[in-house]
Amino acid sequence: MSYYKVKTQGCFLFLMIIVFSNSAAESVSLCGGPQAMLAVVDRPTIADSPCTVGVGHAIFEGGFQLQKQIGSGHSQQFPSMVFRVGLPKENELFAFLPNYFHQSEAPSSGLGPTGIGYKHILHYTEKWLLTFDTLVTPPSGSVNYGSQGLGGIVNAIYNYNFSDSLSFTCQLGYSSQTESELSGGHRFASLNPDAFLTWSLSDKLQLFGEVYGQSKTGVGQGSGYATQFGLVYLLAKNMTVDVEVGKRLSGLIGNFENYLGAGMAVQF
Repeated sequence: MSYYKVKTQGCFLFLMIIVFSNSAAESVSLCGGPQAMLAVVDRPTIADSPCTVGVGHAIFEGGFQLQKQIGSGHSQQFPSMVFRVGLPKENELFAFLPNYFHQSEAPSSGLGPTGIGYKHILHYTEKWLLTFDTLVTPPSGSVNYGSQGLGGIVNAIYNYNFSDSLSFTCQLGYSSQTESELSGGHRFASLNPDAFLTWSLSDKLQLFGEVYGQSKTGVGQGSGYATQFGLVYLLAKNMTVDVEVGKRLSGLIGNFENYLGAGMAVQF
């Protein structure tokens, strides 16, 4: 995921307007029901779910990814841990812990940045949802995998349900992030498009296919795109497990050629 430079005063005012607006009711039908966990969970897609965590509930999400890097070598990253808390009026706060990276080539290991974010459902009908979320990452992580300066991202997320079993989600983000200290700590901005289809094979099993990218994958670099496919299984009413495979299509996005991932989410 890429990040944005945030103008604090303007962003704070915008968030307060959203929080106290009445544009969304207390319950969103597309995010509810016995299989609500499948709609609410963010992973394993790169795009976020348009649904917020229910008020009074919290979700832990985490996973592991094994990558074959561009050229040669391989890398691993985990735990991809995200903690999400539901608030009234379709609001949500979330935070993610630093990822641990280990690869076969130098620099061999290190920690990624941490961050905190906010999500709100702007409007919805029986067929579609429109959601906003934002993420701020302070200078954090190790010198070789972290972020030297303040970064952030702002996303607009749209979801349309064609039927009870087929839905389409797209996300457009704008980000600003800094390289690690070891790479020079330079800043770059990017537009980040994403789209995926979800097909429910049963009440407990979903398949998805996703294409995502960045207009700029790094300082002095061009665009990059990748695709991934996978499944999500509702193991219990409050728990999902997932597995996914991804492939680079163009550019230097993520510095991977392909990857295999797996994870889970639990709601309390």
